[in-house]
Amino acid sequence: MGEYVPLWVAAPNILTFVGFLLTVLDFVLLSIYDYEFYVASSPVTNLNETEKVRIENGQSDVIPHYVWILLAVFLFVAYTLEFSSSADGIDGKQALRTQTSGPLGELFDHGLDSYSVFFIPVCLYSVFGRADFSLPPIRSYKLRTGKMRSFTECIRPLWSLFAVFGMTTVWVMKSPNNIVEYDPRMVFLLLGTLFSNIACRLIVSQMSNQRCEAVPWIQWPLTFATGLSIFCPHYEIMTLYIFTTLVILAHVHYGTCVKSILDACMQPASDPRICLSATNLYPKIEY
Repeated sequence: MGEYVPLWVAAPNILTFVGFLLTVLDFVLLSIYDYEFYVASSPVTNLNETEKVRIENGQSDVIPHYVWILLAVFLFVAYTLEFSSSADGIDGKQALRTQTSGPLGELFDHGLDSYSVFFIPVCLYSVFGRADFSLPPIRSYKLRTGKMRSFTECIRPLWSLFAVFGMTTVWVMKSPNNIVEYDPRMVFLLLGTLFSNIACRLIVSQMSNQRCEAVPWIQWPLTFATGLSIFCPHYEIMTLYIFTTLVILAHVHYGTCVKSILDACMQPASDPRICLSATNLYPKIEY
């Protein structure tokens, strides 16, 4: 389908962003009709008292059929624009056709992909309800065509994921107010944003050939928020909302800063990878 996109669309990032916005729109629509994921559970009889009260309060209204049709169309178009395996979607094909592919588009594409892996699966929760019950890296390593770093350096990017999601697991499991039960959508939004931020930082680290952070800076405010929630239960819900808002703002700020650096380096003789490595985003480590 990429051949049907006019050549005057010389900004493939627009196609990427439109596809991403469609996944966000799916999330927003389901948030309006099924914020707490109880709609699919309305006909079920084996509910506890809390779930029965929520259903009796009108939180189990059936999602209109036309909404599901819109959701399906939006998701299909988003996959076509952004996630197709061939040339990474129409945006990738358009970049090749217009000869506008580059590091900025690569970062923009994979960065939004990392956020979309949260928006799309969460939509499935509204389908099932809540009351009911890479081979290429391995080949590159064996053929010795990669960077051939040590084992400890290869697994270093995993520590940031383990640290953040280990702490969020502690928060969820020890939550005095059971935040997953209280507002699961906000918890999913927090986890999805944290994952996207870590993934974007790892992408920048890989592109700029810099050593990634073993423990991201977001780990420290996350630890504080977790401790405050556990030891001061009265502030947990407020902490959840405030911390989620701060994480989203920090993620948007990080993306804006990286884009500004790349834009400043988009000169004929400049390599954005060199510009990224010249910044203070990561410490300068030689391998």
